[in-house]
Amino acid sequence: GAIFLSEYGGHRIRRISTTGRVSLVGGTGVASSVNGPGNSATFNYPQGVAVDSSGIIYVADSAGRQVRRIVPTGGDPLLPASYIVSTLAGSGSYGATDGIGTAASFASPQGITVDPKGNVYITDPELNKVRLIQPNGEVTTIAGTFTASWADGPGNTANFSSPRGIAYSNGFLFVSDYSNQMIRVIYQVPGTNPALAANWNVGTIAGSQASLGSTDGSGFSALFFGPLLLAADKNQNLFIPDSNNHKIRKIITPDNLIQLGDPGGSSSIFGSHKYDVKLNNADGLIPNSDSNATGVITTGPTVNNPYLNYPIRVAANASTDPRNWSFTVPNGVTAFQFIVSVETNLENEAPLTASAGTYSRTVSVRTLAGSPAYNPGFVDGTGPIARFSNLKGIAIDQQGVCYVVDTGNNAIRRVAPDGTTTTIAGVIGSGSGYIDGNGLSAKFSNPRGIAATLDGKLLYVADYGNNKIRVIQQTGSTTDATGWTVSTIAGGAAGYSEGPGNTALFTGPSGICIDKNQSNIIVCEAEGQRVRRLQFKGGDPTVSSHWQTTLIAGSTASASPAGAFVDNIGSSARFNLPLAVAINNQGWIYVADSANNNIRTIYVDNTVVSSGSTAAGYADSPSTPQFSGPTGVAVDASGFVYITDNGNQRIRRLGPDGVYTVTGNIGQTFGDGVGAYFYILGGITVDSSGNAYIADSTLVRVAERIITTGAAP
Repeated sequence: GAIFLSEYGGHRIRRISTTGRVSLVGGTGVASSVNGPGNSATFNYPQGVAVDSSGIIYVADSAGRQVRRIVPTGGDPLLPASYIVSTLAGSGSYGATDGIGTAASFASPQGITVDPKGNVYITDPELNKVRLIQPNGEVTTIAGTFTASWADGPGNTANFSSPRGIAYSNGFLFVSDYSNQMIRVIYQVPGTNPALAANWNVGTIAGSQASLGSTDGSGFSALFFGPLLLAADKNQNLFIPDSNNHKIRKIITPDNLIQLGDPGGSSSIFGSHKYDVKLNNADGLIPNSDSNATGVITTGPTVNNPYLNYPIRVAANASTDPRNWSFTVPNGVTAFQFIVSVETNLENEAPLTASAGTYSRTVSVRTLAGSPAYNPGFVDGTGPIARFSNLKGIAIDQQGVCYVVDTGNNAIRRVAPDGTTTTIAGVIGSGSGYIDGNGLSAKFSNPRGIAATLDGKLLYVADYGNNKIRVIQQTGSTTDATGWTVSTIAGGAAGYSEGPGNTALFTGPSGICIDKNQSNIIVCEAEGQRVRRLQFKGGDPTVSSHWQTTLIAGSTASASPAGAFVDNIGSSARFNLPLAVAINNQGWIYVADSANNNIRTIYVDNTVVSSGSTAAGYADSPSTPQFSGPTGVAVDASGFVYITDNGNQRIRRLGPDGVYTVTGNIGQTFGDGVGAYFYILGGITVDSSGNAYIADSTLVRVAERIITTGAAP
């Protein structure tokens, strides 16, 4: 009944008796890794502690990079000399090597648990792995691939992101997957060799990788924020310290958590082996098979099983008769999980609603891709697995595919409607540069703005650091950098000159957009303080001589002119750090004039008109609005203008009735839903249904209207 605990900063292992008496088991207070009697042995920032049925204590000695074993000698348990400390496994050097005893290496073992057979299990969060130590000291990785990500399935392909806690109960290992905000379960296929990761299966029992929160519920509906070490009782109830929510959470697991086998005899865990569960209605049967991974069925709603990781997409409209759906489930399956997602495209687009002085209650924000913790990086993957660094420009094609400028990584990324992110141009980790050619080898220097043609086959990029306008053409696979080719269509050294693209010069181009005819590109220069037009003359759009540049408005100085604020016509107008541009169907151009805290309108005769004051502030108004450092601007099909008002951390809407707030709040760094919180706002774009897509530092986010009409059965 005694409790053993690790004193992390004191480098000691302590014992608390059932009467509350505290005594020392081992450790002198010195941070090192010396074996021997408890009164002379030392530890190095010990973390997890576990005790087996015979009273042997196991310690995850994190900074010592070892797993230590403490054996009672049978003497007085209150005296540290009654314990002998030894090393079960680990060389003490940083590494990820499997092996026996000190031939193995760890990075920073933290969580630890032991099963009735004396097998010890360790979480190694820096390696994103779960390790097994058999009684003979042999260390094996049973789950995790080193990649910080999320994937269920066999242990040799499953992924974790900083797994911390681990607990054993009734044949199952439960893991708190800290950075994925999930609770995972690991199970060995019966009768197999435990030293092979492929013989272990990984599933997710609670938490949503896409969201942080403290919501109670089941499966993906439950939300965590920093689950740390955890414990399991003999009935498989889990207890989790949810660190950033300052709560202790409990998970009641079902009696039959995992089916031990299906009719075919293969082991199964949350879809790592697929049961033949089928979805059917009066129109027929939809098998749950890979053949439907990209197929489109012609009737009914969308059905998506997250564990099988593909959707069955079905078209429906208002005239479709209501129907019942049912599942055909084979013998031996007692439970399965699925998510139904219902979406609608409005035939007549309506603008996102806006309110005066506060956010709209009928607009909600969700995160499409990127880390909610604003964790910068350069990782391709789906949803929160993806990592970005300082997103600036964003564009969308008619298929709903987003293209973002990952300025911090000097790369151009593609984000599919399901949040799957791939890099289409730019070299990982290579820094800035200037190289045209295949997307896999092309280089950019601090790129800022991006525009996409309707079909998504041509992307135009304002390459700020190189003072050039680049085009990225799809020449192969849409999701692979080898399927895209980068060319320069205008610019060279910093300066100003008009003419064909191969002789025209730019200074710090930052924003870019395409007109409705897909034949004119509008560019604003943050350093040149002007707005330009590139007109396509015909032929190959990737050839610079096939483009002609002309000034629309702003300074004609060759050197970087000082910013100013002048409403006038053409070259007589003045801007101060114009960062983004958008154009409506009438040919009116909107400019996010950031240092002037203003949205400027340029009419077809090149007359520049301001909206509101140049003083930074926040005011919704029909005539005198205030902005604070706007960074992005977009126009929907109805002519409403959407602005990323970075200094106010809000999305604003400019329309015939004036400027009002769509969504956003001040004071926090993240929060989806109604009245969302933003961090560092970049560009914005609008799809054909009027949804706004927003570049928010390391996140791609979507603002959508809330549809309340109708009822679900």
